[in-house]
Amino acid sequence: MSREELEAKTTTESAAMCKLEGIQVSNHTRKFKKAELVESLLEKRKEERPPISVEPVKVSEPVEDKAEEAFAKQRYIETAEVGSLVAFKVPSKEDKVDSAKILHRSSKRAVLEVENKQGERYVVPYENILWVRTGLRWPKGVYELLTKGRRKNETEVKPSK
Repeated sequence: MSREELEAKTTTESAAMCKLEGIQVSNHTRKFKKAELVESLLEKRKEERPPISVEPVKVSEPVEDKAEEAFAKQRYIETAEVGSLVAFKVPSKEDKVDSAKILHRSSKRAVLEVENKQGERYVVPYENILWVRTGLRWPKGVYELLTKGRRKNETEVKPSK
C-alpha cells in the first residue's frame, strides 16, 4: 500500500494493520498517533522483500488485547505489598464492592486473603480485584463503587412547605 492509501485509513484500522505485522502500537505511557503508525508500516515494508499485502480489517473491539491487559493486571496484583489496600467484588455478593488490606497472597492459586475494617476475612480471586491502591486516594469510579449505598443521594429534592 502506498502512503496515501495508509493515510486514508482510520487510526484504528492502521493500528490493526500494525498488530498483524507485529509492529508495536503503543508503549507503556501512550498510544502512537496515526502518523507514527503509518511511518512504522512503511519502514517495515521497506525492510521486507516482497511487500506483504494486508486486507483491511474491521475492528469491532478496542485494539488493546484483553489477554495483555489481564496479564498486566495480574502482575500488578502480584507485586502489591502485604498491607496494601485493594478494592474487590465480594465473592458471596457479586454486586457489592468492598475494600480491605492484603494479608496473604497465593500466586499459585491466584488468590488474595484480605481483611476489611470490620475484621471480616475473604479469599478473593485475582479476577475479582478491581484496584490496588498505591496512593492516597481511590480513582473516582472505584470510590463511587465503594460508597454506593453509604451516602445519601445528593440530588434529592426536599419537599417545599
